[in-house]
Amino acid sequence: MNTNRINLKSRELLNLFYVLIVSIILSTLSLFLHVNERLLSLFESVEFPVVEFVFNSAFLMLAGLLLIAYRRWINAEDKNRKLENIITSINPDALIVIDSKRRIVFTNNSIERLFYYSNSDVLGKTTDLLYFDRRENPNKKGEIYEILESEGFHVGLAKGKRRDGTVFPLEIITGNRGKNEGAVLLLRDISERINYETRLQDERDFNNAILQYSSDGITVFDRSGNIIFISASMQKIFGYSHEEIPTLEILSEKIIPNLTYREEIVALLVNDFQNNLFPERTIRIINHNNDELWCRIKISQMSSDHYVVNGQNITPRILMEKALIESEEKYRQLVERASDGILIISNNIIKLINPKACEIIGYPEISAINRKINEIFDDDLSRELMEKISSMDVDPSAHIFEFTLTDKSGKHIPIEINCGQINIEGELAVHNRSQ
Repeated sequence: MNTNRINLKSRELLNLFYVLIVSIILSTLSLFLHVNERLLSLFESVEFPVVEFVFNSAFLMLAGLLLIAYRRWINAEDKNRKLENIITSINPDALIVIDSKRRIVFTNNSIERLFYYSNSDVLGKTTDLLYFDRRENPNKKGEIYEILESEGFHVGLAKGKRRDGTVFPLEIITGNRGKNEGAVLLLRDISERINYETRLQDERDFNNAILQYSSDGITVFDRSGNIIFISASMQKIFGYSHEEIPTLEILSEKIIPNLTYREEIVALLVNDFQNNLFPERTIRIINHNNDELWCRIKISQMSSDHYVVNGQNITPRILMEKALIESEEKYRQLVERASDGILIISNNIIKLINPKACEIIGYPEISAINRKINEIFDDDLSRELMEKISSMDVDPSAHIFEFTLTDKSGKHIPIEINCGQINIEGELAVHNRSQ
């Protein structure tokens, strides 16, 4: 390509040299003939018309050079047209040149694709034909030119209007042509970009709404311990705003005031990071209102430099579990201290037996638990219990009956059995109370 440019430049210089030589010769000859009249009269006395031959030859040479220049101009125009078509096909932006009164003096072929106008339709017209007034202050006529004079260019937005009346978003890049000479404008349809930005913003708003209204708290931090993002739910759990807890160090000091416990938690988390394993952790914190809360946290790595923490306030569940444990302990003590024998049977398996029942049947608890009832009781009592348990599927109300029990030593003991259904471990069981 560089060689072609050099050859083209050499040919242009050579053509210019030829024209200059011929012009110098003709000018010199003309001056010489006008000055030396004797030489002119000598030429007139010669039968061969030397002067006319010279002038005609020069005219033919000039005509030839003009023809060559014309052909080169035609070729250049053709190349420019092809180049413009190529640029138009790969660049959909419309390029227009305006004068100081905003009249269009030049435009490329993209104007037809963008606005549905031909070049002849817009030449001589003002830019009002293509887009609405884009000035921030419509009363200030030279607003754009003042920006061009100070900055050299201007990038702004406007509403474009096509020939069919369609209005679309337009980006206009304006360059200054010179003082009071107008400007060069590059017009770009940004409909797709606006639609993409709108969809992106909608998705961002939707995701933010999920983060803000989710009961789970979310915190994002970097390797340096700086908190990048903290959701509203997490702020509610901690009781602190993002501005109050910009780093993990400050956060830990506020929500875990006990130094010994804080060092224990930090050691666990440091070990997780060193092993690149992040199991769920349950920690006890003190929020801004000085309330003790239990939080379950799970750390995940987002990228090489960022981590996300998912946190849940599980205080109600922890309190419920504690209450359940306390209730079970109270029930266990009640059962163990009861003066009546108590058994719980599920799927014909003894799940629970209290000391009084063990005393009645003559089996220690360790021998009776998790055994079938026919292995503990005699056949008659086992059959009676099975019939009562089966009948409770139809009539779940309690059943009371009397029976004579033969214990392990062979002693006959009259007992009263009270059966009722309960739910244990998600399954129906039979609660038997004997006395």
